[in-house]
Amino acid sequence: MAMADFFVYGTLMCEDIIKAVTGSVPFSKKGVVRGYRRLRIKKEHYPGLYAAPGFEVEGLVYSNISQKSGLILDRFEGKLYARKSLQVFLEDGGRMEAYAYVVRPEYFDRLDDKDWDFAEFLNNEKDDFASSYSGYNAIKQGPE
Repeated sequence: MAMADFFVYGTLMCEDIIKAVTGSVPFSKKGVVRGYRRLRIKKEHYPGLYAAPGFEVEGLVYSNISQKSGLILDRFEGKLYARKSLQVFLEDGGRMEAYAYVVRPEYFDRLDDKDWDFAEFLNNEKDDFASSYSGYNAIKQGPE
């Protein structure tokens, strides 16, 4: 079964959330994608990534994600996002390709004009996200 790397930039950076979704905490390293911006999704506790020259987004790269876990992540993220291969610049100076979930153009109207802040999420929004995000139901129900 093919393994893949995933760049995460929002709620999935939390070990407990990635474990709840995939059943494990994959090996991770810090990375940055350039030419993208991370904005809040209106009226939600999570962000969306979209192409924006001059910006960059910090996150984590999870390595060796199984095909099965990749499909679970697809369901967790939902129709708002497309899985796209992006170049990630690693903390050690290296580069790699990894999948990231990027907001589909037809949903750009759901992006707020406010950047999403991970520390703010951890301090003020994580509990609400965990109790209200529809992606948890999608992974429990299985594929459509």
